[in-house]
Amino acid sequence: MHRRLKIKLLIVYLISVLPFLIFIFYLCDLWYDTRRAHVLAENINYARLAGEFTKDSLAKGELVSKIISTDPYFYTILLKNRVTADDFLRKAVNNNVNEIDNINILDLNGNILATTADLSKEENITLQNRAYFEEAIKTKKTAVSPSLVNRSTGKKVAMVATPVIKNDEVAAVIIATLDLEHLKSAMENIFNKKNQPVLKNTIILLDNEGRAVFVTQQPFPKEEEDKLLADTSLFIEARHGETHLIENQFLPLIKQRVVGVSVPVNNYGWVVVSVAETKEIFASLLTIQSIIWIITITGLLFAGSLFSFFLRKVKIAF
Repeated sequence: MHRRLKIKLLIVYLISVLPFLIFIFYLCDLWYDTRRAHVLAENINYARLAGEFTKDSLAKGELVSKIISTDPYFYTILLKNRVTADDFLRKAVNNNVNEIDNINILDLNGNILATTADLSKEENITLQNRAYFEEAIKTKKTAVSPSLVNRSTGKKVAMVATPVIKNDEVAAVIIATLDLEHLKSAMENIFNKKNQPVLKNTIILLDNEGRAVFVTQQPFPKEEEDKLLADTSLFIEARHGETHLIENQFLPLIKQRVVGVSVPVNNYGWVVVSVAETKEIFASLLTIQSIIWIITITGLLFAGSLFSFFLRKVKIAF
């Protein structure tokens, strides 16, 4: 009888500390959710900022092309004097944006009519069978290529194809070549200044085919790596205009388990991913949580030992 009563008293003791344990669990869970919400909000801001930066860079290629295509003087010299047309294009590029590597004007067969590039390297290039070139002619709207490697310079680039419309028909196509290496450097400079030193965000830019254009603060992805995210929901959902939350997901491209978001670059089908490493996000929380549990369990064991010791000393009278 004494033994049963002592066991009951021990059970009562354990039950009495149960609310304290539940409270500890609740605090840790609340801390986790607060930290997670803060990180997601921060990554949404970074992703949208990077998305706007990418959108502006792509739009500059379209804008310069439209300015050239609507200039009546240029179209006149294009038909009469190739050298003068080339000089006109070079001035247009030099006076506008650094992101544009070169500009080519092509006929409907994909042959170059005028260019800012080295003629000896570009003379025999034809773009007739390129999807973005054919799309610009078919839709009479600007089309953007996926990321490519320029055969002449070896740089990673994107082509912005804008049709020249005359009498409601496509007369030629202007292709602005955007230097994606310049975009990567510019984006890294921006986020180096804005990033909090406590948490390092990684920006991944995906083109309209899901290929990784670049990862900030890392070398350009190798050919066998650039399509690792193409079939994932973070690309598919974002490409269709949705903001996709990345919850403790392993990304093979950067070989990390991360938390973050992916957002669309409007109208172009490109996607920006902003993530932070899970281990880095919750490192301080896990450390403090471990210390709390060590102290709590040690205290409970010590208190339980004392309780058991005094129970053995107590003589229960009936």
